[in-house]
Amino acid sequence: MFKELVPILRNRAVLMTATALDDDQIRVNVVPKKMKDGDHDALTTPLSVTGTAEELDTQLGRLWLDSWRRIFR
Repeated sequence: MFKELVPILRNRAVLMTATALDDDQIRVNVVPKKMKDGDHDALTTPLSVTGTAEELDTQLGRLWLDSWRRIFR
């Protein structure tokens, strides 16, 4: 998962929280930090994803990158 996030993490700090839910589900919240006054507000849009540990391991990085790509189309 973190390998996919390296391009974003090089230029942006993020806060990630993880919470265990029922039925082996985990909710992960990713909150990017605004780095400078001129940053596009969409760059600080939080992302919340729920899934099993296996789903999050394989998909969280891609989901986050896809959400950023949609912002800058």
